[in-house]
Amino acid sequence: GARAEEEHLPPQEHQLQCWAGVLQLISLRHHLLLTCAECQVLVTVYKTQLEQLDQEPCHAHLRCVPFDYNLRLPASKSLQFFVEQAKEAKSSSRLDRYTPARLQLAIHELDEKYVAKFSFRSRDGICRILSGHCGMECLRVTLQAQVCHRSALMIACQQNSSILRYCSNLQSPREETQLHDDIRSHMSTSSTAAAHQHSSFPPSTSATVTASQAAYSMSTARRLRKCFVSIQNEKTPVRDFMLAEFTAQPASVLKSQEELGTTKCMLVSRYCRNLLKMMAHHSLRAQLDCYYSSILKLLEDFPATREAHFTVGQMKEEDESDYHSKVLGSFKDARQHWSRPHLVLSRDGKKLLNLWYIPHLTEILSLFNNLEMDDCINALTMAVVCENNT
Repeated sequence: GARAEEEHLPPQEHQLQCWAGVLQLISLRHHLLLTCAECQVLVTVYKTQLEQLDQEPCHAHLRCVPFDYNLRLPASKSLQFFVEQAKEAKSSSRLDRYTPARLQLAIHELDEKYVAKFSFRSRDGICRILSGHCGMECLRVTLQAQVCHRSALMIACQQNSSILRYCSNLQSPREETQLHDDIRSHMSTSSTAAAHQHSSFPPSTSATVTASQAAYSMSTARRLRKCFVSIQNEKTPVRDFMLAEFTAQPASVLKSQEELGTTKCMLVSRYCRNLLKMMAHHSLRAQLDCYYSSILKLLEDFPATREAHFTVGQMKEEDESDYHSKVLGSFKDARQHWSRPHLVLSRDGKKLLNLWYIPHLTEILSLFNNLEMDDCINALTMAVVCENNT
């Protein structure tokens, strides 16, 4: 083994390896402390955004499920299967309202018995990391999980800030109730005005405009609140997929303590890569929103150019699939006059339809949701490339 090889090394080379391990340990511990401090700030920002969006703070946390806990998960399924299951659970409003008493490392959401079992508080703890089996590897995986958690928080805060920036005047529940009362009073006023049609003065339309704008603002705000990024909902399918992979391991691997530690480190590292893939489409949507917001800000000084060349989208009321079929149908007859489509790319993200269209934020947040994960990321990447080149 590795310990037997170290015994046959020359004294100087053995000392050099020991010093290299100590320096690596110090470096990993330093980066881990910095990442934890950044995560603490991001969690505070994220929970503040959740409060502004009328959501619960438990969306920032994930309950740890041990590797040896029998969940009876299907081992032969892909990650997409668990993602679809998580979407169904989200639609049924199944939320784990777990909130830890104190802020923990991200690795404690995945494993508490082996990978996260290390300590810097004593000399024995440091020697156990340096000389134990997979000690340094567990520390590397711990740092990888913490960096991945930090990236997920940054992406979630970025998209949530886009929602809050667009809906800076989000109504509180009391204000929404007041708007409902105003709409109901307007409807009663309209019925009263209809009973007095013989009056020589025409009824004012300002109340109608105000009520319709209030209803549109309320529906847009509610729709955008549902598009916030929940860290718990994003991590759950990836965690379940990792546990299913662990269940599918051979019995010989699970019995050996050394093989068990190596397998857990490997699965946690794979979990981090899959989670970053899960969060990629949120990051790309946030980039698209930044591009389109910058374009709209620039076009405020050139209203004539905006009206002549660009089409600014509104919140879509009709079904996206029906509208897409209408758009493709208009392209079939070249002799027929058709207006520019209110879509940048086709539903599969492979055809450019209208580069001069600026979609609404509700469209950006639901863009390519009909596709699978990899296809969705590729389509959003293509949309970002198109806007970056304009």
